[in-house]
Amino acid sequence: MGLIYWPPASLEGRKDLIEIGIDRTISYSDIMVAQIPWSAVDTKICQNAQWIASLAKKHKRRLIIALDWLEPSRKNLRDKKKYNWSFSDNKISQRFVFSVLTAIKNCKPDYILLGVEVNYLALYNPKEFRAFLTTFQEARKQIKKLSPETLISVSFQYELLAGHDSSRDSPKTMEVLDAFGRSLDMVGMSIYPHLAGLSPENLGVHYFNQLKEINQPIGIFETAWPADDKKGESRQSDYLKILLPKANELGVKLVIWTSSADTPQPPPQKDKLSNGIPSWAYDLGLWTLHGNPKVATLTWINWFLHRFTTTAGNSR
Repeated sequence: MGLIYWPPASLEGRKDLIEIGIDRTISYSDIMVAQIPWSAVDTKICQNAQWIASLAKKHKRRLIIALDWLEPSRKNLRDKKKYNWSFSDNKISQRFVFSVLTAIKNCKPDYILLGVEVNYLALYNPKEFRAFLTTFQEARKQIKKLSPETLISVSFQYELLAGHDSSRDSPKTMEVLDAFGRSLDMVGMSIYPHLAGLSPENLGVHYFNQLKEINQPIGIFETAWPADDKKGESRQSDYLKILLPKANELGVKLVIWTSSADTPQPPPQKDKLSNGIPSWAYDLGLWTLHGNPKVATLTWINWFLHRFTTTAGNSR
């Protein structure tokens, strides 16, 4: 079980918030996540991940590095307006592989996600997706030569994959997962049921059924429910009470909650957030911005402590 911490976009005067957020993250995670942007104009993986990587090492937590090369809207590659890059360009592909290998040498992650929510790329740009597949396979081959113990994955957006996301007007697309064959050490998922327009009580017993069709190890690398008021907190708590037993029942290898604490929103620009991230993404924390527990917090802590104690006992 793990929590992701997202520091405020502006760090000035935010030291107290950061200390609180990091404390909650370390205290109630046995795995830490550095989800960082990657593009042809920003390839420094380990430099961008170093802060989280150093905390994971110091506190003896496992480390995930996840490379997010899609823009926040998920419709295009990141930083395309700065430089018109593509995975089909052999130089870019080589740069990607080289930067990944450098990060594995220097940061030594336990898991490396070579793409985040990659089925959006397959939906909006199938040609680019096929180019990424070629790059992925080369990266995988080189990683296994360098560090066979590093687990390799990409994540898929579950609501899109299972046909639950009505906003994207897309049917079930499980064949995107099939394109990777057996080359994933773990099949990664991001799961956000509110994108399907459902409340926790409407999820029923069948919502996660598509996970049963995947005969490979599964990790939930992102999941959360927005909670910006008391009603939201209640729904967040209800969702967590459904999610954790279901993940346990299905044999999911890890569950990462997307945000340990809420994050300050940047000022809006032209009726949209200035960085393109949807407003609900800032209210996903199990703790408030100032570190106060929400309704769901105790459920997470109890599951974490039970699992952490059981894991430690089994390792002896």
